[in-house]
Amino acid sequence: WKGPGAEQFLIVAPQCPTGSLWPSLTSELAELLRQVGEEFVVDPSRVYLTGLSLGAFGAWSLASSRPDLFAAAALICGGYSPPAGNDLRLSALLARAKDPVKPKDVAALRGLPVWLFHGAKDKQVDVNGSKAVYEALGGRSRGEDLKLKILEDGSHMIWGGVYRMPELYTWLLSHR
Repeated sequence: WKGPGAEQFLIVAPQCPTGSLWPSLTSELAELLRQVGEEFVVDPSRVYLTGLSLGAFGAWSLASSRPDLFAAAALICGGYSPPAGNDLRLSALLARAKDPVKPKDVAALRGLPVWLFHGAKDKQVDVNGSKAVYEALGGRSRGEDLKLKILEDGSHMIWGGVYRMPELYTWLLSHR
């Protein structure tokens, strides 16, 4: 990314190991962030979380276990998942995107600013995965701290366009 303000970001983009699912690796992700914070100069009030598809499920998992680590989150084409055991299967994880999310399950996340993105025509992860967590977190009552953008003509692979939106980075940087 070479947009205006790019120098303000240190991007850590782990890849999920084959045969694993991010919600099963929550403690490993938290440890990775700890190591990055030790190795690089990082303002702890400006750590932002993002994830796309399976990575969005993992981002929710990490945020729900450690909401204190993040100033804001931008999650794309995913669904809510708490941390999970190693027995979690992909089909079960994807099914969670069709399930309602209870406000009590995301209560620890109500103070975290979140911008959700999803393609209305997504056939991989049900769009309800973003809609349900948006509503459980308070929906429109949270104002600019909780946003949901459904791209009506978008399918699953919308992240290229989302990550090119300058307003996303302006929004992230507005949170500490």
